[in-house]
Formats: sequence, structure tokens, C-alpha cells
Amino acid sequence: EAFLASLTSRRLDLRSALCSYVVARVIPEHTFEARAGANACSVCGQYSRIGTDLNVLNFERFKWGGVRKLHVEYVAFDLEQFEKAPKLTATKGDQRLWRDIIRTIDDSDGSTTATRLATVLRPLPGSRDERANLVGTLGICSVLETEHHHGFLDDWVDASDRELPNRHSLDDPYPVCWWTGRDGVNHDALKELSLNVR
Repeated sequence: EAFLASLTSRRLDLRSALCSYVVARVIPEHTFEARAGANACSVCGQYSRIGTDLNVLNFERFKWGGVRKLHVEYVAFDLEQFEKAPKLTATKGDQRLWRDIIRTIDDSDGSTTATRLATVLRPLPGSRDERANLVGTLGICSVLETEHHHGFLDDWVDASDRELPNRHSLDDPYPVCWWTGRDGVNHDALKELSLNVR
């Protein structure tokens, strides 16, 4: 409900909570396991130095709808803040906009990438960065995933298993960095998330 209500209100902090909820459901309890050749955890990808400024995390929530969406620290902070936030109800305008967004994705050309999708999602108010962040959220929530690169709705994917495409520049997070229009929308994930608005 809050995710849909964020669409026209542009309450990106509310939009972020859906992603955090999905991640919190599946992330395994674990201790820091150093990744080969890096000072990051092979399970969650977070660096060994924990203690990010919460003001920075809060700024990222409101400005873009979150940035470190797979980091335990961010997920916990985001859900704590969401619990305190006033709850909005999705309007008919939000539902209509969501249907337009899903229709746009469903109708996208087979070669459309996540980066291109963020450009063409014009029905969604906000900047290109905000739209790109929404696309990344849909990837993490398994709405935009591929046969071999799944989101996190049903199961956790260790950081060491998040293979990335071999490209010169990579703007999109895992797994949406692999997605193309050919992969379409995972309508089962929409149903599970109660986002299958008719």
C-alpha cells in the first residue's frame, strides 16, 4: 500500500520500505565471511567496517528511495523508520499510474535494458535517477528478473554469487542489470507482493 502511495506523492522513503521488507524476509543470519580478495562479506556484500552515518542513510531514503538496499544496516534502519512514518493510502491515481508503469514494461521492446527502461518510464513523476531506483527495486523484489538471475522475493542470493555482466560501465544493480524487455514482468511476484492492481 505504501509503495503504491509513493508513486504520485513521491514519498521515496515509503517506496524504499518494500525492498527492505523483501530483503529482511530472506537474508540469512550470518557472521562476517570475508570475500576472496575483498574486505566485504561474501554473504551480504557489506564491508567489514560497519557504522555508516544514519543521517546519510536517511538522506538516501528521501532523495532516491535508498541506495544500499541489500545492506543489513540500511534494511534495519529503513524498516525502523518506516514503522514510525505516517501511513499513506494509495489513491486511484496511484493505482492507475502503477497499471501504466506495468503496461509500459510489458510492452517494452525485447532489447530494452533496465537503463533504457528508466528513461522510458515517463508516466512516473520524478527524475531519471528516481525512475532508475524504482527499476532497481523491482529487480530486488523479483518483479524484473531473468531465468538465471533472480531477485530476492523467495530466496537470498549471496553477494559472492551475484554475477555481473561484463560491461565497460554498469549503472544497474543486481539482478536488474541482466534484465531486458525479453524477460518481461514476473506477474507471480506482483501477486505475492499484492501489487497486481487491476
